[in-house]
Amino acid sequence: MPIDVTTPLPRIVPILLLVDTSGSMAADGKIDVLNDAVIRMIAVFKKMTMPGWEYSLSVISFGGIAKVHLPPTVIETVVWSPLGAVGSTPMGDAFSLATQLLNDETAIPMRSFKPQIILVSDGIPTDDYKEPLKELGESKHGKRSFRFAVGIGADARLEVLKEFAGKEGEVVPVERVELLTEFFKYVTLAVTKSVVRPVKSQTELPTFKDFSTSEIIEF
Repeated sequence: MPIDVTTPLPRIVPILLLVDTSGSMAADGKIDVLNDAVIRMIAVFKKMTMPGWEYSLSVISFGGIAKVHLPPTVIETVVWSPLGAVGSTPMGDAFSLATQLLNDETAIPMRSFKPQIILVSDGIPTDDYKEPLKELGESKHGKRSFRFAVGIGADARLEVLKEFAGKEGEVVPVERVELLTEFFKYVTLAVTKSVVRPVKSQTELPTFKDFSTSEIIEF
């Protein structure tokens, strides 16, 4: 009798992008640079998938309303739809959506790698974000996640981003919009390092200040 050998499903590397798409992101070409940086990141991850695991990208935008711009999707099949910029900054609603998404075990099984949550914002939340952020941090996947945040421009509320990142997460202020691309280069490297050689704590990963862009596939 032939032996039925079933190939195990690859482990998912969940990447969740929380993007401020409020009206202020239209200024100084910020939303255009952001779209370009995400496209570059996706292209790099498509080249870096290895046997046994695969990247899954999901995107929540919050401009006027918070919504799932891209549901959890295996990176090889992602076709990027550009983000626009309009409205207020409902960051709290985005955190609530993130918690719902992370709690969906059909999209993010418990055997997945630690989720990588990336927050991009250039302003001040216009809703209550503290309780939704607490719920995100207490969720089964949220409490084990690695967190990266970038604040764009002088109006970015770094104290809010630091609350999101927690004690171990990385917060990067960028005054010039072109540095947003450098931030996404850094995130690409950090996420990949956390998978190739699994780490217990985010403190074991390189910081934005000490990462080497030479280690990344052409971005």
